[in-house]
Amino acid sequence: TGVTATLNGLTISNGRLSNAGGNSGAGVNSSGTLTVSNSVITGNSMTNGNSFGGGIFSNGVLTVIDSTISGNSLNAAGQNTGCGLSNFGTLV
Repeated sequence: TGVTATLNGLTISNGRLSNAGGNSGAGVNSSGTLTVSNSVITGNSMTNGNSFGGGIFSNGVLTVIDSTISGNSLNAAGQNTGCGLSNFGTLV
C-alpha cells in the first residue's frame, strides 16, 4: 500500500494461484501506484473462487503503456473478474 513502482521491459508469465479464495493478481498485485510499460503479462492463472485479475490486479493507480496483457485465466466458480486485468482503482 502506498508504494510507487514501474515495470519496464519485463515478461511476467506462468504465475499460478491455487485455492485463491479472495486472493488477487496471479501475475501482479498492486495497491499503490504502478506503471507497466513495454512489458508482457501472459499465461498467469487463478483457480478456486472469488478471484480478481489473473494477469494484473490493481486497487490503486495503474498506468499501462505499450504493453500486452493476454492469455491469462480465471478457472473458478464464484465471483471472478478480469482474466487479464481487474482494476478497482484508477486506470490511466
